[in-house]
Amino acid sequence: MKSLQLTKEYKDKIEIMCNTLFPNLEFKFTSFNIINFTNTIFTDNEMGNIHWFEFCIFHLATTLYNKRIMYYRNITITEYRGYICQEVDHPIDFLYEEFLKLKL
Repeated sequence: MKSLQLTKEYKDKIEIMCNTLFPNLEFKFTSFNIINFTNTIFTDNEMGNIHWFEFCIFHLATTLYNKRIMYYRNITITEYRGYICQEVDHPIDFLYEEFLKLKL
């Protein structure tokens, strides 16, 4: 796998997806492209930090997979994540295309 960069364009795509898919979470990018999450329902309830790649593979991918389960009924979530990690040029491009297919 080639080295992946998190550009401003990719950060913007993550923000768009998060604002739609996770409306009760506020997030910000900290140093080293770590995402800090806070649940907006509970005041000052910081949920923690996660690296952007891990967030994409475990949280965004899982949410998008579950929303498009009829399309992916022949593959498991593990296979879906593996495909994203090994077969696509950049996971955010792939996930954003999946997000746009939801037409939310």
